[in-house]
Amino acid sequence: MIEIGLLASRYAVLFAESISQASFYSEAMDVDRHDPDQTIDVEQLRQQFVHDYKSKNIPVATHPIMRLFNNSACDANQYVENTKVAAVSCVHHCIQSICGGKEKTGVGCSFSSYKKELRCTVPAIMQVNADPMEAQMLLKKHVTWYVI
Repeated sequence: MIEIGLLASRYAVLFAESISQASFYSEAMDVDRHDPDQTIDVEQLRQQFVHDYKSKNIPVATHPIMRLFNNSACDANQYVENTKVAAVSCVHHCIQSICGGKEKTGVGCSFSSYKKELRCTVPAIMQVNADPMEAQMLLKKHVTWYVI
Protein backbone atom coordinates (compact mmCIF):
# COMPACT_ATOMS: atom_id res chain seq x y z
CA MET A 1 0.00 0.00 0.00
CA ILE A 2 2.87 2.37 0.75
CA GLU A 3 4.42 1.72 -2.67
CA ILE A 4 1.09 2.39 -4.42
CA GLY A 5 0.70 5.58 -2.39
CA LEU A 6 4.18 6.75 -3.38
CA LEU A 7 3.52 5.97 -7.05
CA ALA A 8 0.18 7.83 -6.92
CA SER A 9 1.89 10.76 -5.24
CA ARG A 10 4.58 10.83 -7.95
CA TYR A 11 1.95 10.63 -10.70
CA ALA A 12 0.00 13.52 -9.16
CA VAL A 13 3.17 15.65 -8.92
CA LEU A 14 4.14 14.97 -12.55
CA PHE A 15 0.59 15.73 -13.71
CA ALA A 16 0.41 19.01 -11.78
CA GLU A 17 3.87 20.09 -12.95
CA SER A 18 2.97 19.42 -16.59
CA ILE A 19 -0.15 21.58 -16.27
CA SER A 20 1.70 24.40 -14.50
CA GLN A 21 4.28 24.51 -17.29
CA ALA A 22 1.79 24.32 -20.14
CA SER A 23 2.49 26.34 -23.27
CA PHE A 24 0.13 28.41 -25.38
CA TYR A 25 0.53 28.00 -29.12
CA SER A 26 -0.37 30.26 -32.05
CA GLU A 27 -1.88 27.33 -33.95
CA ALA A 28 -3.44 23.94 -33.25
CA MET A 29 -0.81 21.63 -31.78
CA ASP A 30 -0.92 17.86 -31.35
CA VAL A 31 -0.70 16.83 -27.68
CA ASP A 32 2.55 14.97 -28.26
CA ARG A 33 4.25 17.82 -30.13
CA HIS A 34 5.99 20.94 -28.88
CA ASP A 35 7.06 23.61 -31.35
CA PRO A 36 8.91 26.44 -29.58
CA ASP A 37 8.50 28.63 -32.69
CA GLN A 38 4.72 28.53 -32.24
CA THR A 39 4.78 29.31 -28.50
CA ILE A 40 3.13 32.57 -27.42
CA ASP A 41 5.01 34.58 -24.81
CA VAL A 42 2.45 34.85 -21.99
CA GLU A 43 4.75 36.95 -19.83
CA GLN A 44 5.07 39.57 -22.55
CA LEU A 45 1.27 39.78 -22.81
CA ARG A 46 1.03 40.21 -19.02
CA GLN A 47 3.62 42.96 -19.00
CA GLN A 48 1.78 44.80 -21.79
CA PHE A 49 -1.49 44.49 -19.86
CA VAL A 50 0.13 45.81 -16.66
CA HIS A 51 1.65 48.72 -18.64
CA ASP A 52 -1.73 49.56 -20.23
CA TYR A 53 -3.48 49.29 -16.88
CA LYS A 54 -0.99 51.57 -15.10
CA SER A 55 -1.30 54.04 -17.98
CA LYS A 56 -5.10 53.94 -17.54
CA ASN A 57 -5.34 52.62 -21.09
CA ILE A 58 -8.00 49.99 -20.39
CA PRO A 59 -10.63 50.13 -23.15
CA VAL A 60 -12.04 47.01 -24.80
CA ALA A 61 -9.14 47.08 -27.27
CA THR A 62 -6.52 46.48 -24.54
CA HIS A 63 -8.51 44.50 -21.96
CA PRO A 64 -9.21 40.98 -23.32
CA ILE A 65 -11.61 40.02 -20.53
CA MET A 66 -13.94 42.88 -21.50
CA ARG A 67 -14.33 41.54 -25.05
CA LEU A 68 -16.90 39.11 -26.35
CA PHE A 69 -15.93 36.53 -28.94
CA ASN A 70 -16.04 37.83 -32.52
CA ASN A 71 -15.60 41.41 -31.29
CA SER A 72 -13.67 43.57 -33.74
CA ALA A 73 -11.08 44.23 -30.99
CA CYS A 74 -10.29 40.51 -30.69
CA ASP A 75 -7.06 39.20 -32.14
CA ALA A 76 -7.57 37.65 -35.57
CA ASN A 77 -5.91 34.47 -34.27
CA GLN A 78 -8.27 32.79 -31.78
CA TYR A 79 -5.33 31.02 -30.10
CA VAL A 80 -3.65 34.36 -29.40
CA GLU A 81 -6.93 35.83 -28.10
CA ASN A 82 -7.42 32.87 -25.73
CA THR A 83 -3.85 33.32 -24.51
CA LYS A 84 -4.44 37.02 -23.84
CA VAL A 85 -7.44 36.16 -21.67
CA ALA A 86 -5.48 33.48 -19.80
CA ALA A 87 -2.50 35.81 -19.35
CA VAL A 88 -4.47 38.54 -17.61
CA SER A 89 -6.98 36.43 -15.71
CA CYS A 90 -4.39 35.53 -13.06
CA VAL A 91 -2.96 39.01 -12.51
CA HIS A 92 -3.58 39.91 -8.88
CA HIS A 93 -4.59 43.47 -8.15
CA CYS A 94 -3.54 44.17 -4.59
CA ILE A 95 -6.05 46.27 -2.66
CA GLN A 96 -4.55 46.36 0.82
CA SER A 97 -7.71 47.67 2.47
CA ILE A 98 -9.53 44.55 1.30
CA CYS A 99 -6.97 41.73 1.34
CA GLY A 100 -5.04 42.96 4.36
CA GLY A 101 -1.70 41.96 2.87
CA LYS A 102 1.56 43.79 2.57
CA GLU A 103 2.01 45.20 -0.91
CA LYS A 104 5.56 43.99 -1.60
CA THR A 105 5.49 40.58 0.09
CA GLY A 106 1.82 39.56 0.17
CA VAL A 107 2.16 38.55 3.84
CA GLY A 108 -1.30 38.49 5.38
CA CYS A 109 -3.17 38.51 2.06
CA SER A 110 -6.56 36.91 2.64
CA PHE A 111 -6.57 35.68 -0.98
CA SER A 112 -3.16 33.94 -0.64
CA SER A 113 -2.15 35.53 -3.92
CA TYR A 114 1.56 35.88 -3.33
CA LYS A 115 3.39 32.57 -3.44
CA LYS A 116 7.08 32.00 -2.97
CA GLU A 117 8.80 29.42 -5.11
CA LEU A 118 8.93 26.03 -3.38
CA ARG A 119 11.77 23.51 -3.57
CA CYS A 120 9.43 20.89 -5.02
CA THR A 121 5.78 20.27 -5.92
CA VAL A 122 3.90 18.69 -3.04
CA PRO A 123 0.57 16.83 -3.15
CA ALA A 124 -1.41 17.31 0.04
CA ILE A 125 -4.40 15.29 1.22
CA MET A 126 -6.32 16.77 4.13
CA GLN A 127 -9.21 15.38 6.09
CA VAL A 128 -12.11 17.85 6.07
CA ASN A 129 -14.55 16.08 8.39
CA ALA A 130 -15.01 12.48 9.49
CA ASP A 131 -15.11 11.09 5.93
CA PRO A 132 -14.47 13.70 3.22
CA MET A 133 -10.91 14.36 2.12
CA GLU A 134 -9.54 17.27 0.11
CA ALA A 135 -6.57 17.18 -2.26
CA GLN A 136 -4.42 20.20 -3.06
CA MET A 137 -1.23 20.64 -5.04
CA LEU A 138 1.38 23.11 -3.85
CA LEU A 139 3.27 23.85 -7.06
CA LYS A 140 7.01 24.37 -7.21
CA LYS A 141 6.57 27.07 -9.84
CA HIS A 142 5.64 30.30 -8.15
CA VAL A 143 2.44 32.12 -9.05
CA THR A 144 3.00 35.38 -10.91
CA TRP A 145 1.89 38.25 -8.70
CA TYR A 146 1.71 41.88 -9.64
CA VAL A 147 0.86 45.01 -7.74
CA ILE A 148 -0.91 47.27 -10.20
